[in-house]
Amino acid sequence: GVCGRVGSLGLTEVGAAMTAHELTHALIAGGGLPPGAGISLARLRRQERGDRWALPPQPNLMFMRDPCVTIGDRILMGRMATTARGREPQLVAFALQHSGVCTAAPLLFDGPARGSERIEAADVLVVDRSFLLVGCSERTAAATIERVAREAIFEAFDHERVYVVLMHEERSVMHLDTILTQIDRQLFLGHAPYITPSPQALRIAKLERGNPA
Repeated sequence: GVCGRVGSLGLTEVGAAMTAHELTHALIAGGGLPPGAGISLARLRRQERGDRWALPPQPNLMFMRDPCVTIGDRILMGRMATTARGREPQLVAFALQHSGVCTAAPLLFDGPARGSERIEAADVLVVDRSFLLVGCSERTAAATIERVAREAIFEAFDHERVYVVLMHEERSVMHLDTILTQIDRQLFLGHAPYITPSPQALRIAKLERGNPA
């Protein structure tokens, strides 16, 4: 769970004693252990680095494009590439599941078994009902894209194929939406050297139903 992920197992009891408002604030804004609480080895190691948080804050949660993406009438959950952002999909999934939004259909690519996967939703561009682009980038792994296509997209939708943009693994092109953004049904804003015919143009691979790998 969240406490095990940050190496602060003592927070489980602390969180259980909080009100809903206090717990929500701690999970998003961060929190510490009360005086006298036990400290795990992982927590002690982080203190050596000057980290005062037992439960680090999640400032990047404001970038709601990353933890999940809507595809049709379903929601595909992301799996963040960095430990610092690993809690975000958990918080978003919890909120969605308890808000009544997901009563009709379960979240796609969700659950503890997905913990080792790596896909951030800013790498997923839903162009229309049948056209899906996914960026294979610094933050989204090729193997995870193949599993998302096979176990989520082709299972839940009528898509016959998923197009994968093979991006440079660089921070300057962290996600697909940093080089290509849809601003209307047939209008896009993009970085010309990567998306128009040129020596720098990015390659595109195709994963097809029945043979996605």
